[in-house]
This record gives sequence, C-alpha cells and structure tokens, in this order.
Amino acid sequence: MSTQRLSSSKHFGVLAIFNREFVAIGRVDRKWGRFYTNLFDSRQEGDYDDFVSFDKERVNNLYLEACQFVINITEITREEMTKM
Repeated sequence: MSTQRLSSSKHFGVLAIFNREFVAIGRVDRKWGRFYTNLFDSRQEGDYDDFVSFDKERVNNLYLEACQFVINITEITREEMTKM
C-alpha cells in the first residue's frame, strides 16, 4: 500500500483516483469500480438532472450493494494496514 496521500476536492476527482490507484491495478475488484461509477452517475443524475426520481427498488438495491462495497473496502484496508 502506498503511503502517498491522495485527495481531491471534487467528487469526480475521488472517483478518478479510486479507479486509477485501486481498481486499475487490481487492489479492488473491477466489479466495485463499476459499482462506484454507477453510484457516482446516480448521484449526478439525482443532483443535476431535472425531474428525476428513483424508485424504491432501485434505491434499496443501491443501498444493499453499497453496504457490501463498504464491507469489501474495509476488509481491503485492514489487509493493507497489516502489511505496513
């Protein structure tokens, strides 16, 4: 794990860093890269598009997958921290 500090003041920047520094090199499964991109796109849609609504099923599915995403990233982080 790199000790380099990574940061961005923009949501898109965080997405780009995540994909470049974690997904592209295999530290995080591509499935989670696609999920995070989908979640980012959904947020953009909800915040910036006109007359957008999300049905309960879509929100529930995103929520459940987000819970798995957090669990997965937590496990990866713990593994990486033990290597330091």
